This record gives sequence, C-alpha cells and structure tokens, in this order.
Amino acid sequence: MPVERGPPPGNAACGNDSSQAQRLILQHRASQTTKHAWNPQDDRICSPPFMELTSLGGDDTMRLLEENGLAFPFICKTRVAHGTSSHEMAIVFNQEGLSAIQPPCVVQNFINHNAVLYKVFVVGESYTVVQRPSLKNFSAGTSDRESIFFNSHNVSKPESSSVLTALDKIEGVFERPSDEVIRELSRALRQALGVSLFGIDIIINNQTGQHAVIGGVCLDKIEGVFERPSDEVIRELSRALRQALGVSLFGIDIIINNQTGQHAVIDINAFPGLKS
Repeated sequence: MPVERGPPPGNAACGNDSSQAQRLILQHRASQTTKHAWNPQDDRICSPPFMELTSLGGDDTMRLLEENGLAFPFICKTRVAHGTSSHEMAIVFNQEGLSAIQPPCVVQNFINHNAVLYKVFVVGESYTVVQRPSLKNFSAGTSDRESIFFNSHNVSKPESSSVLTALDKIEGVFERPSDEVIRELSRALRQALGVSLFGIDIIINNQTGQHAVIGGVCLDKIEGVFERPSDEVIRELSRALRQALGVSLFGIDIIINNQTGQHAVIDINAFPGLKS
C-alpha cells in the first residue's frame, strides 16, 4: 500500500517556491519540518509520529501504522490544502474505525493536551500567541469508541462550545508555551522553510510538558503594506476613546490598510456599566 513519510533532513526549505511551501506546511508538514529544524537534543519539543495514507489495506494498514509509531487513538486529516474541506478531521480509536477513512489523508498520533490549542502567528522576528479551545483528553490505547468526525475550524473558534472540547478535569501538566521555545522554534522554522510569514499550531503534552507542533500555514507573498499596529497609535486611540465614550473597559477591532498603512477602526465594543 502506498505510503509517504516526512521529508528527509535537508529537504525542508520552501524558499520562494509556493507549491513546495504548501506541500510542507498546508499538507500538515509543520510537525515533520520541526523535527528536522529543531535541535534533537532539546527535549522541550516533540514531533508526533505521522504518516500519509493513499489507500487502505486491512492488516497491511495496521502494520504500516505500527512501523511508523502510530497508535490508537490517532487523528486523521484530509490532504486538501485549502477551503472548508481542509478542516475536516476524524479521531480513530480502533481498527474498525479505519474503514470510514477516505484516503489520501494524513494520520497523526493524538496527544492529550487538556483541550487547549495555541496558535502562533509569526511575522519576521515577531510573533503572537493566541489561545483557542481544542479537543479534550481521551484514554490512550485501543477502545471500542466509534470514530469521531469534526471540523477543526469550528472546534477551535474562540467562542466554540462543544462536547469535544468540554474537559472533565485537568490532567497532568497544564501550562502556557514557553516564550523561549516559541522564539527559538520560530527562528528554526524561518531558516528551514525560507519564509518570514507563517503560523503554527502548538499543543502542550499533558504528560511530559513538551511542545508539539501539530499543523500550520505558510505564506510567501504579501501584497502592499504588511505591519503590526503602531503602539503609539493604539495608545492615543485608546485615550481618545476613553474620553469620548466615558468608559474604561472596551474593545476595538483594527485593520491595517495594505495600500496606505493607515489604521482603520471597524468595530467598537463598549461596556457602559463600567465607568472610569
């Protein structure tokens, strides 16, 4: 049965070749790229075992899974790179559940992480970490549970409320990603991929505390102006709005015009009950 494994060391660069960048990142290669870009002696990062399946073959499939370090439960991800279909996934708990998988797909070991996903957005040497809901913990090993099919975009939306993210209790390690690890990881991936604008999804293994890169997106072309909001502009805007609205707790949505670089306020949420 055809199977494709991760790229060998030294072949992880995507440079200006967008098709190669999409192959490495959009098709769920961030974790494997991390494995080759990161210092193997640094145990703060782990790369969950994964493989790509292009067909199913009963016992042959199980043998290949075992040879590649895969064990139940595992995540099955579509190989579609863009659009809503790229978010369709499944959690498979046993061999019977494999029958519902539709190759080609990527399978990756599921790591318990206390239902928290960290999205890291990297722009050059700067990065921002955003916390999102994620899948709850599941017992390790084969079980008689039916496969669970879900849309990862819906599960990990900021306002998501799902039985899949409802954690019964916090187990083991529960902590935020290390700034030092994120900084070093961003640098390593910039060099390995040859791009300066990308995002990665990170979870914290609740048994070991290790950071696991489970996915990401790579962009190698930006049109017009691309920059972070100015701290000075945000500070002055906040002061002016505090005075105009008469409140001290509010939120604003800002975008940067990629033609002019101007800051545009597109929404304001004020809470008038909390006055200065």
